[in-house]
Amino acid sequence: MNMIKGWELSTGEKLYKKPARRTVRGYEATQITRIRPKNSIKDMGASISIMEFKECRSYKLIQKQDSLNYLKDTSISSTIWDVQSSEKVKRSVVLTYKANKHPETGESQILKIKTWYVQGKKNTYLISFATTEEQIWAKELPEMEKIALSLKEM
Repeated sequence: MNMIKGWELSTGEKLYKKPARRTVRGYEATQITRIRPKNSIKDMGASISIMEFKECRSYKLIQKQDSLNYLKDTSISSTIWDVQSSEKVKRSVVLTYKANKHPETGESQILKIKTWYVQGKKNTYLISFATTEEQIWAKELPEMEKIALSLKEM
């Protein structure tokens, strides 16, 4: 996933030289993550990850379990679901978490995550973009949307 110029490999991918692979909800899953470089100590950066669920032909199975998990998570302050008009992108959700303190500066921060549920012919994909920075959210979200809409089966 070299589609985001200047974004870096996750620590795990740097160490192991390959994407993370594991079993998630009964499916073989592969996850790749890219991290936006930080500009300062106050900048918490951003990340995008793509998780592929091999042989999962129904995004609804993953989305249903996620929605149940979101209901149980007391740190989430709002959950906004959206139905997409794209043939591939079936649903998306924006999660806004309750404010917490930045570990180094002590300033209040709010984590926002947008996840797109993409249905391929053979596999299901989750694309997640996360940041605590409003400026990064506003600037990068349109690019992340393009990535979600242009994803090709891996």
